[in-house]
Amino acid sequence: MRTISLIVILLSSLLIVSCELDNFEGPDSQFHGAILDSETNEPIQQDLIEGSEIEYLELGWDNENVSTLRFHAAGTFRNNLMFSGQYKVRPVRGNFHPVSVDTISISGDTEYNFKTLPYIRIKDAKIEVVADTAYATFKLEQVGDAQSKPVNSIVLCCDVSFSVGYPICNGGRAEFNPNAITDPNTTYSIKLPLSKQKIKQNGNYFFRVGAKIAIDQAKHNYAEPVRLEVNL
Repeated sequence: MRTISLIVILLSSLLIVSCELDNFEGPDSQFHGAILDSETNEPIQQDLIEGSEIEYLELGWDNENVSTLRFHAAGTFRNNLMFSGQYKVRPVRGNFHPVSVDTISISGDTEYNFKTLPYIRIKDAKIEVVADTAYATFKLEQVGDAQSKPVNSIVLCCDVSFSVGYPICNGGRAEFNPNAITDPNTTYSIKLPLSKQKIKQNGNYFFRVGAKIAIDQAKHNYAEPVRLEVNL
């Protein structure tokens, strides 16, 4: 009987602890916004995979583990499972000039936009598909401190996804490496041969032009993706 009573007491204790844990409130806030070009107020286009991230740390706890949130391809971000509180936030490892750490309050539906300068603006981008080749023309404007650094990669990417970019290009990718400072008044061009090995079926595909500056950890900057019909 004494053993049975001990088991009952232990089970009751575990049930009480479980109920206490279950009484903690879950995430009650959303954190969303964009990273914007501080001069044009336009979102800075991103890579979805291996692209820029936001580091954030909730204050008021002993835990110093920093969490990360990845940007969407259009330069926006969203996390619908945040706890209300004070946070330190900063975009990092991106295609933009460094952003200082900011402390913000997140509660309910919280929108917050980061503002900085991209390393490169892709301007006047035009893309067309003629027969089995995609052609792109564009201008490159190196911005701020990046004006003194060479451009080491220019790409034209193709994919069925709106998030097309350097790591998402199942339809094909063309790249050349100028390794030079570019002229903002020069119109550059690049072409991408399309093949049935990559283009599995005819239809609409997304194309996007990007360029990367020779700065450590920098990612490609992009023009907005363009949807075009491909028939091979």
